[in-house]
Amino acid sequence: MDKQKCGPLYEIDTLQEYAHFLAQAYHETDRFKTLKEYASGKSYEGRIDLGNTQPGDGVKFKGRGIFQTTGRVNYLQLGIKKGRIDFFINTPELLEQPEYAVWSACEYWTARNFNDPANHADDDILKKKYKGNVLDVSPVEFYQYYHKRRL
Repeated sequence: MDKQKCGPLYEIDTLQEYAHFLAQAYHETDRFKTLKEYASGKSYEGRIDLGNTQPGDGVKFKGRGIFQTTGRVNYLQLGIKKGRIDFFINTPELLEQPEYAVWSACEYWTARNFNDPANHADDDILKKKYKGNVLDVSPVEFYQYYHKRRL
């Protein structure tokens, strides 16, 4: 990630923020090996929560980018942010290009205020609501529970 471009724009600019961002990126990309989900995406077919309302949406809008953007609605929202509603809808593979892979991850990170848990000490205890229960989690575990919630 180019600190000169992403840091100032997305306020991912402290050592802890970079460390947490890169750790999540490492996990989501299978140790920086891929910018596209290995699975076919068929399991996302018909997932209304992902906006997959048309036949083939699950496969077409499977996870791509550093944080594995998944689902028609998320691809649509990213296109809107780029100023072209159909930008990623018509060409979902764009999220596999480094520029868009990093940009989409920064958008995801910032929209969910992930700098907040990143700036806690690793041994701090945070509260995270998961499946109706309030759990005590470390800042590192925080992202794991967020990820599980969106599946």
